[in-house]
Amino acid sequence: MGLAAGWFDGANRRAAAGGLLPKEGLAGAFFCGGALTRSTGSGIVIAGVLEAFPIKNSEELIMEGKKILKEHDRIYEYWTDGQKAYFSGYEIKGLDIETFEQYPGGWGKDKNHCYSAGTKLKNADVGSFKALNFTYAKDNANVWTFAGKIKDADAKTFEVCDNGKYSLGKNRDENVRWYELFVPYGFGKDANNVYYFDSSGKPNIVKNASPKTFVSLDDGYFGYDDKNVYCGINKLPKADPKTWGKLKGLYHYSKDRKTIYYLNRAIKEADAETFEIMEKDVELGLPIQLAKDKNNYYWNERITAKEKAEELLGKV
Repeated sequence: MGLAAGWFDGANRRAAAGGLLPKEGLAGAFFCGGALTRSTGSGIVIAGVLEAFPIKNSEELIMEGKKILKEHDRIYEYWTDGQKAYFSGYEIKGLDIETFEQYPGGWGKDKNHCYSAGTKLKNADVGSFKALNFTYAKDNANVWTFAGKIKDADAKTFEVCDNGKYSLGKNRDENVRWYELFVPYGFGKDANNVYYFDSSGKPNIVKNASPKTFVSLDDGYFGYDDKNVYCGINKLPKADPKTWGKLKGLYHYSKDRKTIYYLNRAIKEADAETFEIMEKDVELGLPIQLAKDKNNYYWNERITAKEKAEELLGKV
């Protein structure tokens, strides 16, 4: 798949083992933190790694470059010992330390080459290369994710639809400092297509999605256009984009006027009027996906016993 393997630390392994993400295709697919900012349109720039916001114009995103560090940092993975350059723990041969700039998510460039997670991007143009967000970068001719070039993308019209990252929740490092763990997930679009990447393979075209009307929810999963609602590349069956909305934050439940959905699957037994999420505060990782309505309790999209739901919430 072409993903570099230097990013997979202990916390990442625990996330995969815990079922937070599919295990296949994850080698090197994790990031922490990020100096991602957005312009308010009034000259004020707001930094944030915890807040999600819908992106309707790619000019709202600003990826800030930073010189190579002299110590390993969780946010900026490129670093140097003064003589050699590294990405995470892997040496990068030929990197020019003096001219190198790095960006959140593993992107970088020096006077000679452009890089993705320490790997040189073949035929990338240094002068026009831009890191667009955690997931996407482009030059004047090509668009990249961490899985390589997007074959069908039009670089001239390509823009990102969100900040390109999905949160795996908060964790603590060895010094008991809090940080937020991210994986590259997100939508992009050009004049012809909408694209989606979730770190488990190559980016895919979202079939039949309208680039003109498509909007990402900037949560790593959901987006919609004037006719359909999407979870990644999959449509939510018969979802009405005019009445559809996500129910809460890191929970994967959503609804339109008459149907409850979990990710891209309709929960046929659920009562839309009385459906509610059963919240539980978590210190580490992601919240458990539990909900209820007047008739049933649900764990993900499946009906479960009330006793089991309360056990998972720690109420028994």
